[in-house]
Amino acid sequence: MSESRIDEDLMAQDQRCWDGNWLVDGYNGMFIKLNNEDFMEAQLAEFQRDQESGRILKQADEFLILDHIIGSDRLEENWAKIQLEFLRPRNLHVADGVVRRVAEGNCPHRLRIRRIPKDEWIKVLEFKQEGNTAFGAKNHEKAIGLYKEAFIYIPGDMFVGPKEQMDQIVNLLSNQAECYLRLKMYQDAGKLATDALLLDNGHEKSRMRRVKANIAGTSYLVQAQVDLEEILNKTGTAAGVKEAKDYLNQLKELLENEKKTYRQNTPDGDWELFVDRMRAPCW
Repeated sequence: MSESRIDEDLMAQDQRCWDGNWLVDGYNGMFIKLNNEDFMEAQLAEFQRDQESGRILKQADEFLILDHIIGSDRLEENWAKIQLEFLRPRNLHVADGVVRRVAEGNCPHRLRIRRIPKDEWIKVLEFKQEGNTAFGAKNHEKAIGLYKEAFIYIPGDMFVGPKEQMDQIVNLLSNQAECYLRLKMYQDAGKLATDALLLDNGHEKSRMRRVKANIAGTSYLVQAQVDLEEILNKTGTAAGVKEAKDYLNQLKELLENEKKTYRQNTPDGDWELFVDRMRAPCW
């Protein structure tokens, strides 16, 4: 297979995997922010302002500090230590997109821990409940609007925070994804499901919703296959595994048709290599 053909295949990745889209604007542009030196400087400046306002704050408590992890050859061991000694005792959750970025060595060395104040958190939960009520009444447009209202009170860079709050944010994103599915707005459904997975890569409902969006309305079939295998090979629930198996059978037929089209259009191409290269960035 020629180098030019490989380059063309790599350029086509974003037609079948979400990475070509969500790396740019996934959950509030997480990956761009984590690459931006200004982001780190802004967080430190904010912390200093909070200190000057008279609040008693310690950087070791207010930040997730990753200095000794970035670039370490003992990444898994050090990350496990952070989980046991810092995160779990404080009941904190770190977005899985951050974990991935740490593994790539492209994450800021410290991230501000966000906590939504109690009065604002009550508003978040109220809008979520109202959205759920609208969803139950099959008013999906209204539900989406109410879920979005909840995000007025959620910081745009909440990548580390209390587990309860992070879990609810995942649910808000995933619920919106389900609404978009019901409205047959598959691109939006897939994006919101991906946003939820950036925060919690193990959220089965979001992964299944992205599968449904990809199979029903987009061309991201390899991503759908990766998602289904994730559910089947990890700790999927019994109901999730059954649903994943049903969709996998449907997906195999779609991928077989895709392979035939590929071979017709690219007689000198290598389908298996093409798919392997697409699978690599799928997440």
